[in-house]
Amino acid sequence: MIDIRKAAEEKRQVLIPDEAYRKITEHLCVHRHNKRDMDGTWRAKICDLIYMMSQQPIDVFNLKESQGELYNEPIDRGDYFAYGVIRFARHKTKIGIELEMNEDLADLWKWFVEFKRKEAIISEYLLVYPRYFDKRSRDQQVKHRTMQAAWRDACKTAGYGGMYHLRDLRKKGLTEEFLSQGENDKGGHETQAMRNHYRLIKPPKRARTTIRFEREQKVSE
Repeated sequence: MIDIRKAAEEKRQVLIPDEAYRKITEHLCVHRHNKRDMDGTWRAKICDLIYMMSQQPIDVFNLKESQGELYNEPIDRGDYFAYGVIRFARHKTKIGIELEMNEDLADLWKWFVEFKRKEAIISEYLLVYPRYFDKRSRDQQVKHRTMQAAWRDACKTAGYGGMYHLRDLRKKGLTEEFLSQGENDKGGHETQAMRNHYRLIKPPKRARTTIRFEREQKVSE
């Protein structure tokens, strides 16, 4: 039964619209905790990180601060600038990935590093609970199930019910990356079939006409 359920889930084809993503993450920015409204920006930022890295949530939650390197100066790669790199291996396939950061992703990584410093948190993990949590949880690695529950609640509050899942952020990211840069290995997939599975929109193929009519045009007298 487990194998059947996994096979069915793998066919999920859902693309989160930008407007829905904005509304859901806006609700995540306010965290109702112990009958108080706390700043939950860190929760929305985690969603941004999953989306921008376009990886499975488990691979993002397991990131350690040491796996990211921010360059002192951006490196010119010819057709883009690299502001840093994240080095990790996919949990599912063990495929190693060196994901170069654009400026936005580098700023997001820096935000989490500075968040830990501001909260006076010492942890090897990048994503940690803030200090307004209880003693058992504060400073600890953020758990996947915690963010899944938070996403579900925010999705319902935003009026989308259970339409969108946290894991759909990977498809959103990889689809938009494909539309932006074309063929790429950002998803860390071993087969073309799996690359296509995560690309929910295919851009039209570009072509141009070069042939010309060869017959002579009759000139009326």
